[in-house]
Amino acid sequence: MDRFKCILQRYADVLFQRRCATHQHFYHYHCIGRPTNLKLGHFFDPDPVGTVTTNQRGHAGSSLAGEDWISATSSTDEVMALYSTSDVTHNTNIATSWTQDPAYFLSGTVDSSTSDAVIGMGFNVGTLNNGESASFTLAYAAANDFDTLDIGVVGRWIGGDGTLWSNDANWDPDSYPETGDSVVISGSNTSINHDIMSFMGYVEYASLRFDSTAGAFTFTNYNIGIEDGGFITNQSSSLQTFSTGIHGLGDILITSGSGGFSFSNIYGLGSSTISFDTGSSDSTITGVLSGDVDLTISGSGSLSLEGNNTFTGGTTVTGGTLVLSHANGAGPGAINMNGGSLELDTAGGPDFDNILTATQDFTLTATQDATWSAAISGSGTITKAGSGDLTLSGNNTTFTGGIDVTAGELTLTHAEAAGSGAIDMDGGGLELDTAGDPDFDNALVITQDCDFTVTQDAAWSGTITGSGSVTKLGAGTLTLSGSQQFTGGLYIQAGTVLGSADNNLGPVGGSIHFDGGTLKYSSGFSDTTRSITLAGGGGTIDTNGFNCTWQGAIGGAGNLIKTGGGTITLSATNTFTGGLTVTGGRALALADVNLGGAGGGITLNGGGLKFGGSFADSTRTLT
Repeated sequence: MDRFKCILQRYADVLFQRRCATHQHFYHYHCIGRPTNLKLGHFFDPDPVGTVTTNQRGHAGSSLAGEDWISATSSTDEVMALYSTSDVTHNTNIATSWTQDPAYFLSGTVDSSTSDAVIGMGFNVGTLNNGESASFTLAYAAANDFDTLDIGVVGRWIGGDGTLWSNDANWDPDSYPETGDSVVISGSNTSINHDIMSFMGYVEYASLRFDSTAGAFTFTNYNIGIEDGGFITNQSSSLQTFSTGIHGLGDILITSGSGGFSFSNIYGLGSSTISFDTGSSDSTITGVLSGDVDLTISGSGSLSLEGNNTFTGGTTVTGGTLVLSHANGAGPGAINMNGGSLELDTAGGPDFDNILTATQDFTLTATQDATWSAAISGSGTITKAGSGDLTLSGNNTTFTGGIDVTAGELTLTHAEAAGSGAIDMDGGGLELDTAGDPDFDNALVITQDCDFTVTQDAAWSGTITGSGSVTKLGAGTLTLSGSQQFTGGLYIQAGTVLGSADNNLGPVGGSIHFDGGTLKYSSGFSDTTRSITLAGGGGTIDTNGFNCTWQGAIGGAGNLIKTGGGTITLSATNTFTGGLTVTGGRALALADVNLGGAGGGITLNGGGLKFGGSFADSTRTLT
């Protein structure tokens, strides 16, 4: 053995030592001053606790080559450490996992292109020393199967008893992944904090990935840079938290999987794109997203923007949900809804002034009251959801997709706020709050019963259809025109409904329900056969100087008030019990039964009562 050792020292500067007392083999390959290769065949077969070490500290270019030099029969992991740009070439099989000695770097190339090598457990690549950089490249034939191999891994932070970087108690402050590295994180319940990383100030990675075994990690008090074309990926089911900044040095991809991310601040450097795949999880950016950045959102999860953001590139949503928890959550740029959903979840009734394009159909959920004042365009349908009131105040003449209201209230403060498309009331309410008595000409579909609030006078000339009812609320006057076809009936509870013809009020033979409020004529029309029901709040008919006839039956417990000039002729057998009050013009009755239920009173308060027939034995009181 001594003779063999001398020969090796002479020709290759290689030293082998054997420590037989402990039955542990220690093979030490040492070269300083020039590149040297060590080729090993079956002669070199470390046991499960053996070590193969190359100390190529002065020059790159060393290599290890051989057959079965890492035992395929080991029950525990061998340890192999390589420094600088050394290469490893193997011709048969690596069946168990291997890990780098914490004192060295892994670097260079593993070449299995001439073999059928299979890495059974992947690479765990341990510590990277302070001030150094490493890279890791794999070359293999197409026939090889590396299902569990992580391409480009340089630092793997692994969990479990006694392993490095598995929790905040066993970090080595002299070791960290260096600029340009790709980092894989696994383990659980790890806090990466200022005490360990403060000397760095800033770390730059090509990519950062949390594998499927990773627990919930928290990064604090230092910034991380992701290089152009890099990614941050969460393959675990745990939420990963970055309490300090992410610097995008170009285009980056963030994939949140089922675990999600919580970012504090993200800074984009230069004109770049942040592509955020929400996966199936909920992620947040709690601080500021800044820079000349385009943000794209995909997936089926959600991304919440909670800060006063300043990024200027705009936002495109193709899938998932964009949640704006601040009026400036999307920055000053435009939002293009090319799929996915938009949610407004900001207290205080904020005004969102981003230009909004509905390229595809999408759902806009207002969990709290909010206003959208900027222009809306596009041909996609907006489905308004959520219990909040969504106010549209822009002149949205180029928006053609229409609005489907399923919950909450849609408020229009401009005659063109809803664009030119139809409005489908499939739940929730509609409010008109526009000065100047505007005319809304959108088609209106009353799929479900609809509260229709008019706070200022407005006209609706568009066709109203559907099987639901319309309940008029608000102090303003709603003018209806055209032949309206909604069949659920008209309920008047406040303000005034103004019509010029019977068919303005719905199909012939429909009904009107009063519980307060007024029906006012804008021209004389007679021979209406629609019924009236008077609830406890009663109802008012203002003939407005016109003579008209009401042939439909009037019932209910409320009071009927006739006001305005002109005469209303009551000709049906009416059963309302709240009495008749005439405050203007006259009421004409042909028989006692026209005036309501037996015993109902009549009050004349500036108006008159005219009899057109016999009223023998009437028991009504007259005031």
